[in-house]
Amino acid sequence: MTLNFNAAIAVSTNRGQNWLLTYWHSAISDGLTDVSFSGQTGFAVGSGYLLRTTNGGINWQQLPNPNGQPLKQVICFGNQSVWAVTQAGQLYRSADNGASFALVTQAPALIADIAFVNPNFGFAAASGQLFRTTNTGLTWQQLTTDDTRPGNFAGLRFASETVGFTNGHISTDSGRHWEELPNGPDRGYSFVAPSFVWATDGIYKLYKSNTLAFQGIPNARFRIDSTALASANQLRLISTSDRRYQHRWFRNGQLLANSFEVDYQRDSCTVTDTFRLEVSNNAGSRSHEVQISYRLQQPIISSFLPTSSVAGGTVTITGTNLHMTRSVSFAGVPARSFSILSSTTITAIVDTGGSGAVQISSRCGISSRPGFTFIPPSGMAILRIYPDSGKIGDEILIEGSKLNLVKRVLIGGAEAQRFSILDSTKIVAVVGKGQTGLVEIRSVSDASTLGTFTFVQRQAPPKIISISPNKGLVGSLVTVKLEGLSNTNSLRARFGSFPANIVNANTDSITIEVPPGTLVRTIALQTESGVIHAPTPFETIFNGGGAKALGTTFQKPAQFSNLVPRGKSRLGFYEQFYLPVLVDDLDGDGQADMVATPAPNSGHGLWAMKLQMKNGIIEEGQKLQLAGNTGSLFAALGDLNNDGLPEIVVSDSAGLLVYTNLSTRGDIKFGSPVKLVSKLVADGSHSIHIMDFDNDGFNDIQVGVSIIRNLSANSNVIKLSEVPYIINEIASLYPDYPRYYPPVVVCRSLSNPYKGKASLLFGLPGQRQDNRIVFLTNESEPGIIKLVRQIDHPILLDAPAETWESNIKRIPFIEDIDRDGIPDLLLSGFNNWGIPFGLDYYKGYFNQNKWEFMVDPIKVLMKDSYDQPSALSVFIFGDAISKMVDLDGDGAKEVYFGNLQSTPIVLRFEKDSLGMIYAKQEELHLNSHRFNYRNDFFYFDGVDDLNGDAKPDLVGRTRSGYFSAVPDNYELKDYQSVAVSLNNLGNDNVIPICPAETDIILESPLSGSEYIWQVDTGTGYIAAKDLLGMENAHTKLLTIKLISASWRKADFRCLADSVPGSTFSMRFENSYLHNDTAALSNAHWHNPNVWSCGVVPNEYTHVVIPAGSAADIKTGDASSKSITIKNGSSLIIRQGRRLITQQ
Repeated sequence: MTLNFNAAIAVSTNRGQNWLLTYWHSAISDGLTDVSFSGQTGFAVGSGYLLRTTNGGINWQQLPNPNGQPLKQVICFGNQSVWAVTQAGQLYRSADNGASFALVTQAPALIADIAFVNPNFGFAAASGQLFRTTNTGLTWQQLTTDDTRPGNFAGLRFASETVGFTNGHISTDSGRHWEELPNGPDRGYSFVAPSFVWATDGIYKLYKSNTLAFQGIPNARFRIDSTALASANQLRLISTSDRRYQHRWFRNGQLLANSFEVDYQRDSCTVTDTFRLEVSNNAGSRSHEVQISYRLQQPIISSFLPTSSVAGGTVTITGTNLHMTRSVSFAGVPARSFSILSSTTITAIVDTGGSGAVQISSRCGISSRPGFTFIPPSGMAILRIYPDSGKIGDEILIEGSKLNLVKRVLIGGAEAQRFSILDSTKIVAVVGKGQTGLVEIRSVSDASTLGTFTFVQRQAPPKIISISPNKGLVGSLVTVKLEGLSNTNSLRARFGSFPANIVNANTDSITIEVPPGTLVRTIALQTESGVIHAPTPFETIFNGGGAKALGTTFQKPAQFSNLVPRGKSRLGFYEQFYLPVLVDDLDGDGQADMVATPAPNSGHGLWAMKLQMKNGIIEEGQKLQLAGNTGSLFAALGDLNNDGLPEIVVSDSAGLLVYTNLSTRGDIKFGSPVKLVSKLVADGSHSIHIMDFDNDGFNDIQVGVSIIRNLSANSNVIKLSEVPYIINEIASLYPDYPRYYPPVVVCRSLSNPYKGKASLLFGLPGQRQDNRIVFLTNESEPGIIKLVRQIDHPILLDAPAETWESNIKRIPFIEDIDRDGIPDLLLSGFNNWGIPFGLDYYKGYFNQNKWEFMVDPIKVLMKDSYDQPSALSVFIFGDAISKMVDLDGDGAKEVYFGNLQSTPIVLRFEKDSLGMIYAKQEELHLNSHRFNYRNDFFYFDGVDDLNGDAKPDLVGRTRSGYFSAVPDNYELKDYQSVAVSLNNLGNDNVIPICPAETDIILESPLSGSEYIWQVDTGTGYIAAKDLLGMENAHTKLLTIKLISASWRKADFRCLADSVPGSTFSMRFENSYLHNDTAALSNAHWHNPNVWSCGVVPNEYTHVVIPAGSAADIKTGDASSKSITIKNGSSLIIRQGRRLITQQ
């Protein structure tokens, strides 16, 4: 059938064999442009007409166009859905079989053609692009098509959701890609079913075919994945054509692979590659080609460091493309070895050679950079190391040649902690965290190695976790919690140097009895692995029954003037008064002893002396002069070899001296002094602390800003480090000073308030704005010292500008001033001339378990004994505040200090109802002995329990006489002597005397113009002058001649100008000393030589068995008034013998 320009419709009912003309219209001048059938219902459009049939095309009905718009395309479905496209390219949809149409507003504009597979799924061609809807046209998605897109998609038709035809092309992937049909129709596609198609070439031919028979010429498409190009030089070539077709890959014209995708390993030095993909099927073949250019892989050196080196030195070379390096040379000499760290960094070891350029080469090229200088060998070499094994913190001796050039020491591949060059042939180095390997030394121009050093793992020592309680009475029990203790063999306990009785012992806990004489000491346990120390000190307390007035509590000082040879000397003001006195148990007998060190250039020696009790006062025992005309300033006592006896460490103008304690019970003895690292203390002005800083079980020595580690391994030999640890946290604050001599005014050692390791608190001077307190916490581990600055706090002083001196002394203490359970910082302030500035305290607190204190100080208010405001007007000198301690047993600590103008002062801290801290000032008259500025002075060095009664006694120095002040030069007109004053609180002036007939002198505590001594034997007081044996009964001093037991119940007192003074009574006391030198077999109760008074006790005698003694009653019965058996002593009563005592 041939259609002319008059519109007509023909119908075939026998598959196109015959046609029946059913509709024609001469008015449709342009003809009908589209027809669509669904069953018996069909639509036709063209020339402004819309026709519908419901009987298979036999009859047609004209319908109105949507909005009067002429249509060019129509598609209908059996569910009464009709789609129509206007000549203007708008899409309309009818849901009522064409009765009405609605504009599809979301459809693309300027639609050229549509193709719906079902009422929901359809395609639209618009403006040369292809769109798809899956929801009846509510939304449309633009499809991405490659460069095989067939023009403007003319004659678009889809047989299914995936297979479509247009303009002589076919798509099998929903229109994303199109392939050209080699022969056949290019328009007019119509589908009887999804698998059967009618088509025409638009002019003469009509085609019919099975859809699957159509096959397009394949397109060649691929993409390149370069993800692994930078890291592995690898490309992945991936085809985007149909997997069913044949694929062939070519690189630079050479066949690469026959696969859908291929991995290509690129040659690092290749600059460009051309890849071609050929895809073919039965319809034909096509190819696609891409050329890739790569970055240039030629190596480039940008820099190298160091720019000079010796043979064996390491040079780091940086640049680009260095990962392919094949060789490295320095001035043409190949490197000894090199390591490729990355594509930008390599390291090379310099071999022997000359100066010139550094050059690297690879397959891709060569790069060089000038500027390298070769340093010829210096001749430095290691000849011997000793020992050849060790732990962290151990020291080794390196011997060799030209060792003065050494800048670095490596042991087992790790940097030494520290090293010290003794001379050009010897170095001492401290082992760091290394491993077994070579010992190597390096200088600026050379390096040398020797032997194999064996690294030994340090075994973790046991440790004390806690002590409970941390304060208590003499004789009370302390529980010590342990960790890591394997057994209790040979376990011994000490409070400082005082031996203590172990009541119960297990590997995780022991119970210890508090011994007398300890006051404040650190608990130490001697184990098979060494000595371990408690993290916090123990404080021995006594029950004084509440706060007491201390004015007459202490005895008149007992002076040991022969410790300081008498004589006049011209001394500087500072040197005149600095005479440290130290107290400890020197011989392990449980009794406190004394060490006195002199002022520099005074001509006085270093003395050690045993103390003994006699007639209620401390008297001199064995004395030992250790050094003559020494210039000592600072000294400390501490056990350095873990034998339980304290060594003496002295800082003087010659250096640091250590005296080894060789004492036995009852006999003080010290070895010759050993001089240490003199450059550390060349000016002799550094305080000393002996503590275990690195927690290895041996005490170390801190002096100034240096810590000398203790390397001792047993109790026979003391070995101290020759390479000090410099506390750079302090030294770095004073860069203009020599590293060993920053101007440290004071340093306090203490157990860290929250970690229990030995920490340091420094008070540092400066001008008004930069005085500071620095608190260092201890982060050490066995063998490695590490101190960390936790607090660095500027301190401003409340001082008049005209009295200001740059060398301000702010003596710091850490004490709980406000009694809230948290330590506070207490500072006293005064300048070089001793002018007082009062007391400040900085409130302490914990921040994330770290102790800190407030930035702003709180002024301590001063009140007198009547609670009235007062000024701290005494003339304080130097480091006069020795420590805070509970002097009266009321549970609160007092601070005391020497007073250059008058009597020593005690300050009691109290808190008022408003929470303000104030201090009450009280004078110490020392048993009514008032000091006078022009006559005498008591300067405190410390407190300790000297007589084992748990009460703190005073230790210091006295002076008597006069000195005249001349600017910067004071001429001493008098003499100094060491002195002690016993705490007599609660003793009511009971005077212990020996039970033999002897003379005794009583001194009135009061002063006056008339004195009358009285005696009460039980019937009332009578005048002593009327009694036999009483002499000088009208003077300040009463002499009792040949006193006997008949006076055992008598009380004595003196009236001064009719005012009664304190009451005195007698106590006949005898101590068993076990000091018989004839024979130990003769050391028994009835031998008078073993008693302190030289006579055997009787029924009037109070007997004391001191610690370490073993009294033996074996030759007869014994008697006493009372008997006291001290901790660590024993009493043996043989069979058939008796001890008769009245108490």
